[in-house]
Amino acid sequence: MGLSYRRFLLDRDDRLYRLPLAKLVRMFDDPAAHPLPRFAGQRVRSSEVIVELLDRVPQRVVWMTFGMFGFDHRGCLQPEEHARQQWARAELALAQLAPARASEGRIIDAANRFRARGGTWTPSSSLQRRIEEAALDCRAIERL
Repeated sequence: MGLSYRRFLLDRDDRLYRLPLAKLVRMFDDPAAHPLPRFAGQRVRSSEVIVELLDRVPQRVVWMTFGMFGFDHRGCLQPEEHARQQWARAELALAQLAPARASEGRIIDAANRFRARGGTWTPSSSLQRRIEEAALDCRAIERL
C-alpha cells in the first residue's frame, strides 16, 4: 500500500492537464526556464490529489484540494503570488487555534482572508468527479 501525489491544471474550457511533480518543482525553482505558454497571462485552476495505491494500482482518492496558479505574459509561473496565498491560508488555519487577544478589540484584519480566498476555488460535483477519475487513471488526459 502506498500514496501517490497528482497535480492537475484546468484551462478555461475545463480541460484537464496532468502536471508531474518533477516539472512543478522545476517551475517553482526556475520559472523562466519552464514556461507553459498555453497559460500565458492567466490565473489557472489547480487540483492537488493524493491517491491510495495497492500494488501500484490507484484505489481511491484520499485527499483533494483546489488552488490557483498565476502565469505571466510568457506563461511563467508566478511563485511569489502562490506563496502569498498559501501563507494566508496557513495563517487563517492557525488563527482559529489561537485565542483572540483582548487588546485587538473588534477590528478584524481581513487582508489574509481575502488573499486566501483568491487562491482557492470550488469545483462543481461533475468536475470534481472528472478530476477524481483522472487521478485514478480512469480517464486519459494530456500530460504537461
